[in-house]
Amino acid sequence: MPTNQEPIPESPDIGENPPPSTMEGQKPAELPMPPSEPLVTRLTSCCIRALPVDCSPTQRRHLGRFRLWIDEYDTPRGQLDKILKESPILREATVTLLADLCSILTTPASHPNDTLLNERQSVLQDARTMYSGISQLLPDNNSDSGGEEDEIEAIVDSLFNLSPLLVDILENLSGNTQTGASSDNTTAAPKVTQRFNSSGYVLLLVIFSFLLVSCLMHLFLMEVYARRLLVVLGGFRRAWFG
Repeated sequence: MPTNQEPIPESPDIGENPPPSTMEGQKPAELPMPPSEPLVTRLTSCCIRALPVDCSPTQRRHLGRFRLWIDEYDTPRGQLDKILKESPILREATVTLLADLCSILTTPASHPNDTLLNERQSVLQDARTMYSGISQLLPDNNSDSGGEEDEIEAIVDSLFNLSPLLVDILENLSGNTQTGASSDNTTAAPKVTQRFNSSGYVLLLVIFSFLLVSCLMHLFLMEVYARRLLVVLGGFRRAWFG
């Protein structure tokens, strides 16, 4: 007899993966992590990575001076950012110059590397966010004006003009470090002296007393022997000369 039964749904194969909706809920979009390194360190790193290999002798000379400036104040890595934390005005001036140089060196025409361009866009955006006046100085992201030797020279000269201020801050930081170490040594010295006086004073007193007694005994024996010698010499004199 024909029966009106609903067809049994086929079970999925064992090797077949169930739909994503049945395994786990929909994941929220991941947000980009904030950069871990300071802005100044990221700017210098971007500029160094973007230094051109083939360039004119004049541009090579200016960029060589820039590398010397970086080696002087950002060695070890991150030192420049520590120096600039002591002066907000000096920090803004340095960030503005480095951002301008980074924008010139990392144009899409000269560096088609996506990684470097993404880093350029990120670090320059952070610089604009921190200092709104930078947006008026930087060219458009996709512009490639060419003939930037004069601009690079002006930026490098300006960085070297900031060197005396950087040196003063660096010397102050070094002086504070040495002063802190000296104060620690000065604080520790009385404790050592106090511990030495309390533990070794009695022993030193005993040793000194023993040495003093020994010297007195030697002096007493020398006096006794001297008197006996004088008596013997007197006897010889009387025996020989009557």
